[in-house]
Amino acid sequence: MPRKERGFTFIEVLLAVVVIGLMMPAIGAALVMFLTVPARESDELNAIHQVRVAADWITLDGMRAKEFAADSDPVYGTFSWEDRTGEIIYYHEVEYRWEDGKLIRQDSVKRWENDDWIYDSESEIAIARNIGNYSDVEFVPYAGDDPHLEVSINAAVGTQSKELTIYIRSRLHYAEE
Repeated sequence: MPRKERGFTFIEVLLAVVVIGLMMPAIGAALVMFLTVPARESDELNAIHQVRVAADWITLDGMRAKEFAADSDPVYGTFSWEDRTGEIIYYHEVEYRWEDGKLIRQDSVKRWENDDWIYDSESEIAIARNIGNYSDVEFVPYAGDDPHLEVSINAAVGTQSKELTIYIRSRLHYAEE
């Protein structure tokens, strides 16, 4: 009775190597996607968040403002309005400027008291980060029959960049330069 030997033939081993060789590129590509896609999506979501937060602040100030005065680098411009609470009059000036890759919102408030304006408070907040340079944000006032303010914001995080343009129509009047 012949005795069976254990082991693999050369053809079986060669076939196994070929099958593994065909599967490795697919497995490698899947692994690369698994590692890079979440980072790319995170960068994209972060960029979207940056422009949305900035747009919300600018829209809120633009809707309250009675006047917008455009400015030049590094200041984009200033919104201003009066807020009457009872007999007290508060005057707001909100300046937007670029500083070290951030869009800064600075709110200065004065109140009318004893026939004079008195400094009340001042706050400053970075409403968007990842603003590469001054030209990544643009405030363009339009006067005439359809007065509005057009604001474009571009934030870049990692390899992802998002731009948003908003149009603000309110009681704005534009200061003469």
